[in-house]
Amino acid sequence: MRTMTASSSGVHLSIQRYRGCKLLLCEREWKTVGQFRENESKLTHCGLLVYISFTNEATYAKVEQAASAVLQLPVCTRGLWGDAQSTTSSIAELAANGDTSVVIVPQANLICRLKGNGKSIQYHGQLSDRSKARRFYRFFCDSLRAKLLEEQCLLSKSPLPSWYNEWKQRHDEPLIAETAVTTQTTNNDSHIPSAFTSDPSMPPEQIYPYQWQLTSQELNRTSVVTDTKDTKDAKDEAPSSTPPIDTVRFDVDTGLPLTDYRGKPLTKSAIKKIHKVYNAHRKRHEKWKAQQQNSPSSSTNATKSSESTERKDSLTATSVSSTMTVIAPSNSTMDKLSLQTSSFTLDDSPAPPQTFHNNDRNNKNHDQEEHYDQLFDQALTSTAILCGTFGKRQGIEIASDMGPFSHVFQV
Repeated sequence: MRTMTASSSGVHLSIQRYRGCKLLLCEREWKTVGQFRENESKLTHCGLLVYISFTNEATYAKVEQAASAVLQLPVCTRGLWGDAQSTTSSIAELAANGDTSVVIVPQANLICRLKGNGKSIQYHGQLSDRSKARRFYRFFCDSLRAKLLEEQCLLSKSPLPSWYNEWKQRHDEPLIAETAVTTQTTNNDSHIPSAFTSDPSMPPEQIYPYQWQLTSQELNRTSVVTDTKDTKDAKDEAPSSTPPIDTVRFDVDTGLPLTDYRGKPLTKSAIKKIHKVYNAHRKRHEKWKAQQQNSPSSSTNATKSSESTERKDSLTATSVSSTMTVIAPSNSTMDKLSLQTSSFTLDDSPAPPQTFHNNDRNNKNHDQEEHYDQLFDQALTSTAILCGTFGKRQGIEIASDMGPFSHVFQV
């Protein structure tokens, strides 16, 4: 993997392999994965201990890339150090045969710099928003679980769990919203609304309104961080590349946008691009429905699909007028990335209920996270994933008779 400079990297990682690992969770409970010599006669387990930290340049895309890198690194071996027989493998390869694990430890101090010939340490560059760092950490752990589960099901030729698709959609929401916001500020077509196309179960008429909902929430979340800065600095440093977003109108029958983010009619080329995306997703949706009808568990899938559709419908409630209208603040407000009324509303209809996001840390979402953690633990039979507690003391004990084989890299 190409090593980036500290200024451009978003995720810092330090990894080492182990035979067995014990980790203190929530400062009160020890969990063990792998093997320790005093308990086993034959040692074959190999796992990875991952220390992770986030810089101010971190994004969901970089976090997901870091998760993929950890699973693909060829640094694991089952044999002893120097036995001249064992070959290195990745966690993804070892997971095919089971008996492997990953322990993840949040370690903000990976990002530091020595001063005064080692007499002091500076931690400039660490992600200053603690709540955002917590969301990134959760996203990293979940991405590892998801990739391993998909690999496990692929190798065993077994279907993914019935709950996985809806979980995956929720998991991907901040990444999709981040991508949409980035696209708005970099593309020549930055004012053209984008579509949510990662989930084939979503009806075509909802892909554009639903994506606008996610984009609005991401911009709104970003504005909270911006508003914490000094007012004068915020005015001086307001990003001029952010497109003004006034009114977005959607056709009530097809859900296709009729205007861009500035409220202006779409150009012919923009309409052509939008219809191309819409028709491609419509074909995927029809193929998905046909697969559900032919599946042996079609009744169960239909129930799941109905629940998922109800959830999406709560975001894209029907309007009594001929078009859907999304109203956002004025240009001057957008100059400070502040969307005070960014939730998706349709004409005079009441605002829909707030949706679940990985970055929402209320009690309800915490309970859902624990619920999905349990489902993953039950489904992941090939690999054990142990995640350290964010913001807590990380007591740890490891055994590595094959050599730690440590690596440090950035994404």
